[in-house]
Amino acid sequence: MRIDSQISLWKQAPGSARRHPRFPGEDRAFLPEHIEPILARNRFDGGLLVSTGGEAEEIAQLVVWCETSALLKGIVLAWNERAAVAESPALTAVLRGYWTLADSTDISDAAAHCGAEGLALDIVPGVNGLGSAPLAAVASANPGTPIVLAHAGGPPLEQHALAEWMEGMRTLAKEPNIHVKLSGFWSTALDAWNVATLQSLVVFLINEFGANRLLFGSDWPFCLPAHSWKECLARFTQSIGARKMDFRELLLGENAARVYRLPRQEAELLSPEADFLKPNG
Repeated sequence: MRIDSQISLWKQAPGSARRHPRFPGEDRAFLPEHIEPILARNRFDGGLLVSTGGEAEEIAQLVVWCETSALLKGIVLAWNERAAVAESPALTAVLRGYWTLADSTDISDAAAHCGAEGLALDIVPGVNGLGSAPLAAVASANPGTPIVLAHAGGPPLEQHALAEWMEGMRTLAKEPNIHVKLSGFWSTALDAWNVATLQSLVVFLINEFGANRLLFGSDWPFCLPAHSWKECLARFTQSIGARKMDFRELLLGENAARVYRLPRQEAELLSPEADFLKPNG
């Protein structure tokens, strides 16, 4: 099963999307009919919608799109939007997780809630990065919560800062319920790094986290206009290098299907409990 774990859609971009550092800058809608043909052409079974933190009307629209599209497999909602869940059984049915910033003060509460509800928790790097030690403590205290470091954990583009970031990622890799979503940095890195540097970064993450804890995400449409969805996928493929098909399929969707607990009739899922116990590699 192939899943793009980082897609955003809107009829009219909410203010939170416009504040995104990679906002496409186009006053246009990004709708299911724009991304579905791309997924289908590239033999993807679907994608996860990541809310940009909009109003109730925008959240309701995401729910409708999930209910009416065979390719949209669920929603990752902003943690500050959680009040909408209590008011919408339909949202509950398609909710796959929450996301919050790494420098948020309520990560512990979010992780505990997600563990109790069978949801994943995406962590988006904050202004000061991830804060590896506190985040590792949260993961250790909530071993049943799949925690996903969005945007590859926010690797800095400055070479002098990479060593500190790598040490922090090594710390986080010791927690078996922490995963890495290879999303968001395809577009930023393509502007600053050559392919060899990008490959070395991805190989580092593969070595530290193993094939079972890495997920592909395009971050479409924030990769636009400079880089297409197809280009992001191509750079992902180049970055992981020559690998066996089983390895590639884990990163391209099987891991996402397991971590976000997609319905079993849609995917043959591995046991998340068993996977957390597997060694890296």
